[in-house]
Amino acid sequence: MRRLAETGHVTMLISHRLNDLVDQCQQVHVIRDGRLASTIDGDRLTENNIAAELVEGTTSLAEPGPTRASHGPNSPAGGFVLVNWESESGAFQSTGLELRPGDVTVVVGVEGSGGREFVASVAGFHKARGMARLLGVEAFRIERSTAFLPCDRRGMLFANLTVGDNVTVRLGAPEIATRGLGWLKRPARRRIALDAIDQFRIKTDGPAQPLVALSGGNQQKVALATALTRKPRLLAVEEPTRGVDVASKRDIYAILRRAAASGVTVLLFCTEIPEAYEVADRILVMDRGAFISDVNVSDYPDVIHLARALAVA
Repeated sequence: MRRLAETGHVTMLISHRLNDLVDQCQQVHVIRDGRLASTIDGDRLTENNIAAELVEGTTSLAEPGPTRASHGPNSPAGGFVLVNWESESGAFQSTGLELRPGDVTVVVGVEGSGGREFVASVAGFHKARGMARLLGVEAFRIERSTAFLPCDRRGMLFANLTVGDNVTVRLGAPEIATRGLGWLKRPARRRIALDAIDQFRIKTDGPAQPLVALSGGNQQKVALATALTRKPRLLAVEEPTRGVDVASKRDIYAILRRAAASGVTVLLFCTEIPEAYEVADRILVMDRGAFISDVNVSDYPDVIHLARALAVA
């Protein structure tokens, strides 16, 4: 990009990674709600100034700073235990692991580490052998107890449907259909969709708006709403804020933390330490198919100390 710019070409970079914009660009144009909202250059070109412009005029579900889980006598019970859990393709090795309800557990690893496949396997979307046990339940039916969201929104949403249709598409009887004949309950579908739009702060004109009219961040909120309306015991997500803006990231972190606080076991795969620090209670580092570190995020005062500890691991 620099060589092209130096030889007289107009070079444009589109990114949600604020450090890339500061390091590589001489001028940043902030587009908010489809309009040019601000131009930042010179001494004003900092990550803080860009972030402030991106979230200007928005509201957030998030509280200031990450709120970590506390495990005491009133903590929810019924976590997942994985015993001799091993990828059939060899992507990751045998592991015994307990995933606690009320926790946001983040698996961190580079591409090819096996972390992505591990998270998908827990939700039943990558073949693994071993025993997955739900504490307090004799027969564990993984497909009924988990929800999985891949990193690509095209793999979890229906672009040709409306916002409301996407929110309710994973539901059945009795929530949105009658038992037996399976007649759709249109008023119930609309009520569920409206509740989700309000609860997840989805910026839309209403349930009838086409999904493709929404920003990437709001589409991601629709995906989370779609998964959580099923009331899963475990929510597994790959890269939950991939390609979304700063304001949407804050809301998505808050949605995930709120789900954990309600007793859902939340398992994420992330490739970036800052994102893991923002949302995680616990971080598992995977390298070449094996977990090499298991840390509690609350033990570290800031992301720099956490990054140093993980680098040593």
